[in-house]
Amino acid sequence: MTLVFTRESAPRVGSTALVAVKCLGSQTGLCSGTVTVTLNARKHKVPFSLSGGSQQSLAVPIGTAKDGADTTGVAVARTVQPEGGYARDSAVLEIH
Repeated sequence: MTLVFTRESAPRVGSTALVAVKCLGSQTGLCSGTVTVTLNARKHKVPFSLSGGSQQSLAVPIGTAKDGADTTGVAVARTVQPEGGYARDSAVLEIH
């Protein structure tokens, strides 16, 4: 079970970024863990739990935009594995 990022951009809605993700693996399985978005050396973390095969947009609180400019950040998903440890996926996201 692995959570992956499905888009290279994330729209900003107020003080959150909507990060599109999908849970890869068995439809009877579960992806759970955390997504961390790092912007300007600050980490913004949100937990997730999705059924296998499902897609969702996670609302990651990132604060307000400075000067309304677009921002590039790094997103990292850590998905807990049934046998222990984590699966990781990362992406560079354009926040707009």
